[in-house]
Amino acid sequence: MLVLHVLEPISLLAPPEMAQAYGPELEGQKKPACELVERFAEKLHGAAFEASTAVEIGNVRVSILDTATEWHADGIRCSPCQMLRRDCSRASR
Repeated sequence: MLVLHVLEPISLLAPPEMAQAYGPELEGQKKPACELVERFAEKLHGAAFEASTAVEIGNVRVSILDTATEWHADGIRCSPCQMLRRDCSRASR
């Protein structure tokens, strides 16, 4: 199982010479995002599930589908951060 969090850059209309996932404004959000996915992975481990974590920068839909393809995923479960407000507020501290 993979716990994935995707940070989407402010502008996806980057000039052609810039990488699609270039988002320097997101550098400060990487650590809280990593802490968030680690916390969920720990909960899964506590319930006897194997879980890996990943944080990516890019288009949310494309990143999720590409990662699912790479992992040969049988299914995808999405939980927007707004639904997990309590956990997200902890991660941003």
